[in-house]
Amino acid sequence: MAANGTSGSLPVISALETLTATTTTPATIAVAVVVGLLLLLHSLSPRVDAREPPVVKPRIPFIGHALGMMRQQAQYHVALQRATGKPIATLPMLTGKMYAVWDPHLIAAGLRNKALSTTPHMKAVTPAVTGLSAPMVDMLGSPAGDHLVDRIMLHAIPPSFKGASAQHLTTTALAGLARELSALARPEKPPTPAAAAAATTTIPNTWLWLRHLLTATTGPALYGPADPFAQH
Repeated sequence: MAANGTSGSLPVISALETLTATTTTPATIAVAVVVGLLLLLHSLSPRVDAREPPVVKPRIPFIGHALGMMRQQAQYHVALQRATGKPIATLPMLTGKMYAVWDPHLIAAGLRNKALSTTPHMKAVTPAVTGLSAPMVDMLGSPAGDHLVDRIMLHAIPPSFKGASAQHLTTTALAGLARELSALARPEKPPTPAAAAAATTTIPNTWLWLRHLLTATTGPALYGPADPFAQH
């Protein structure tokens, strides 16, 4: 129970109730709302330890970094590194935070660190991008999921990229790449200027085009006829 006979409500709500009870002028209400929002944002912001990388705050509090990555995708990290010049940074986003590492030496050190694990992210993303069955998704989410992922990464995937399997994978992927690139080829000597203009292919976003190119050519090689990426 709180002091003075008040209920144990949130500090923000208590402050708003006190200000509202004192006076109800529009200016006071506006100030109370602003103060309440600032206190709410502060209480929801992630805490950063002094040992963590330096914080790069977004231009728009609370949601700035998330919006930037949604709009610019991978290019956002490039723009952020150029703007800050930092080798590593902590990016507060919503109620969590993300570490962005740009320095190659720090990236290599992080990958060598045994405490760094990508398994939780793989377990979260895999069902959405591979079309796994419901029982398989439940198995990944079980206590044995981490061990299953580790065994797949260490014992199932490496043999698939050796010998005849690697040759088949490469041949299939290169055949798909050849088909995609051949679709962009223009006639050597278009009969008319109009035909030449019509034969010109414009790629507005090189990154998206390369993403499509790699997905469209490696997906069938990896998954065969059941390629989940071909459905999108």
